[in-house]
Amino acid sequence: MRLVAEIRNVALTLSEAFQLSSDELTVDDTLRTITIQRWLAVRGASAPQFARATANELASAYGRRFVDKLGFRYTDLEKVADYIHQRWRGGLRDANIACWTFASNATGGRPVNVAGATSEWRYHYYESLLLVVPAVLSVPTSDLDQYLSDAAGKYNKRATAIMQHLGSAVGDWDKSPGPLADSPIRTRPFLIWPQEEIASKKSTSRVLLANPNALDVDSVSTIESLLSRTFPADWSAKRAQVVDDYAVHLLSKHLPAASKASGVFVREADTGYEFEMDGLVATGSTAILVEGKGAPLKLASLRGDVRRLKSQFENLISEAWSQLQRDREAILGSSAHKYQIVRTMSGQSGPLIAPNLANVENVHYVIPTLDGLGEAGSNLAMLHQLGILPEDASPWIVAVADLALVVDTLRNGPEFIAYLRFRDKWSKHPRIRVHDEIEMLAMFLEGTDVALRVKDAEKEDGIAFISGGQARFDDYHAYLRGDGPRANRPGKKMTPRVRRVVDELSRVKPQGWFDAATAFLGTPMTCAIAFDTHWARYNARLNETSAHLAGDEDASIFVARTADAWGEILSDEKILDSLSRRELVWFARRDQKGRLQLEWASPGSAVHSFPRWRF
Repeated sequence: MRLVAEIRNVALTLSEAFQLSSDELTVDDTLRTITIQRWLAVRGASAPQFARATANELASAYGRRFVDKLGFRYTDLEKVADYIHQRWRGGLRDANIACWTFASNATGGRPVNVAGATSEWRYHYYESLLLVVPAVLSVPTSDLDQYLSDAAGKYNKRATAIMQHLGSAVGDWDKSPGPLADSPIRTRPFLIWPQEEIASKKSTSRVLLANPNALDVDSVSTIESLLSRTFPADWSAKRAQVVDDYAVHLLSKHLPAASKASGVFVREADTGYEFEMDGLVATGSTAILVEGKGAPLKLASLRGDVRRLKSQFENLISEAWSQLQRDREAILGSSAHKYQIVRTMSGQSGPLIAPNLANVENVHYVIPTLDGLGEAGSNLAMLHQLGILPEDASPWIVAVADLALVVDTLRNGPEFIAYLRFRDKWSKHPRIRVHDEIEMLAMFLEGTDVALRVKDAEKEDGIAFISGGQARFDDYHAYLRGDGPRANRPGKKMTPRVRRVVDELSRVKPQGWFDAATAFLGTPMTCAIAFDTHWARYNARLNETSAHLAGDEDASIFVARTADAWGEILSDEKILDSLSRRELVWFARRDQKGRLQLEWASPGSAVHSFPRWRF
């Protein structure tokens, strides 16, 4: 099943690349085609553990009400899925061997493979598979009840309760659903049929997990549907609260010193007008504003109804962007003195948050969602064309399950903030398209020189469609689940020189270290390698001049002979003005032994506030 998913993902990626490069299709046509293809080929999150974690957050929102109403716990559902998957590991192989042997005995044929077999042999083989495989893969409900049994009292038949809410009996479906329909097994993944036990003469039932993804990568959709049926009165509000709280928790995970809160109520002092921000995370010079949208895309939108899809995008994405601009003006803008945080639903209180907003210079906007809204976040240029977002807008629109994967993959705060900055810059570029959030993350981890890819695309008047990063995540998480060979964890690529200086900054933590480490981690690998290649030449030139600049507008390195030279350099406004026009600047100087040492990095726009005391 993993191989099938990988093949579908590759096919979808190639198709999207073709759609985006076609001059004959309108933006509406392209949006329709991509949306339908995603509906057919992609269901759920990229890795099951993060989908399950999100589904657990949804179920936990109801606390004891969940088990009282449904008769089972969410963890019971996970246990059932794991139990069935474990049975399948050997069962499928044994079933195939048995059917192969039966067909061979019935016909006398001994084919090397199915393609080379006779039609009679294939008939017996497929006929026996239809009988044997469901029997091998299905499980008696009583066995599952026993597997889940403990001292749970009235909930000792929890598997039976699961089947009641998430199962369909044979014969329940009026007609076979078409390929674009919302199949019943999407949200009711168990197929149930009665069976008489000969020994006990009792009627029991067997269950077949007909849609494994529903309890795996698509478990968020399964639980969302279950809770909407079970708690219709307050589910919409609960869902939104879970998305907001979980997003703020994830966004602050690598920022332990950050102020954070969700459900932030802000009041204008003069008028008493009050509104709610969904979430806020602030640390050092960075603030992250959150406006979550819990509602998933409706079926008509997923099936390619562009009018409804655009309408839903306007109701969700456009509204969230307007709210984020309102939040920024009230909290960090010129009108901030008129507003006050009066209370928060969770996290820190207003008086504790307010002091941490004084030094904020960089603001990132996040729109967390339940289902990713059809990967809208990786198609911002299309949203710009449709008028859903203004052209300069680059919010991070991300499913909370994918956000969890991103946070789990990145190792620390500087890496996380470097990814936010990388994403802000390139997710909105009209010459760059990526398949989904995982491909965007892979592009960052690889240190892809996106500026170089843009220049190449401009020469051809085309689009740089970047893909190919999904496989390493699939391999690693399959290894963690025991479904594949050992695989390395995806991580940020760095040259040894960059790794040493980032580690040293993180260890010593001088003033401004976080921003410097973040700048180093945002350096493309091609630039870092180029600097390494010319390192000896940079040092040799210091024999002729006290300082010099190398590189280009995307990444530059400024080297100096002595500490005294830094003071002179950094007091020269012309030099500072020149550096400020560079995207990124490294700083290096000679040590007492005459070796050139890398010491600092900064975005060009921030060199005026360079920590001059450092030298």
